[in-house]
Amino acid sequence: MQHFHLFGHQKERVVKLSRNESLLYRSNNNTLIYTGHLDADGLYEKFFKELNKEEKVYQFPIMGILGTSQKPEIYLPNKNKNILSFPDAQTNKIFKEIVYLIKESCKKFNLSYETNRYYLSCDLVDSHSTDFWHDHSSASRPALFGILHLGDSASSIKINEAPLILNSGDVVISEAGNRVAYFSSFKSLNIQVLPVSELKGQYLEKWIPLC
Repeated sequence: MQHFHLFGHQKERVVKLSRNESLLYRSNNNTLIYTGHLDADGLYEKFFKELNKEEKVYQFPIMGILGTSQKPEIYLPNKNKNILSFPDAQTNKIFKEIVYLIKESCKKFNLSYETNRYYLSCDLVDSHSTDFWHDHSSASRPALFGILHLGDSASSIKINEAPLILNSGDVVISEAGNRVAYFSSFKSLNIQVLPVSELKGQYLEKWIPLC
């Protein structure tokens, strides 16, 4: 079940905010939050294994085919890829459910999903610092960010001044530029959602276009 929360006063649709406008927007406590829940059982372990899968590469020519002492180079071919792009049934299901939540968030936040032509990137996180606020993106509205809780127990966070309790499988989506405070450390999939106009200078292999 998905839930929409509005903290503060909702404004009309804002197409793009400058950095100063974004800070003013946040200072007025206009915190838009949309939450949902996914089946995340075993998901962190699965993602971690895929991202850290090793491959061996030998440099040629090798002196002596048998008994060579040359050591292969070990590299992680998936380390810089978007984990949600992997051709796997469970991963594809999770990706589709996240896209659905993003679309619903856009409706509630008064953003145009079609006009912004969003792209998604994500990072697997094994812990969060509880010592300071986090800014999950240097971008601002209409960009978004999300957190998929992959930990074992309930965790407390605050987005701007809005407190939330997240359990395993819970997803929260909000506007990029909002501050996030973690009151306990937990595993998560952190999601960044940018309009196509903001992709300049990004590593494109990490971004998936959303249909």
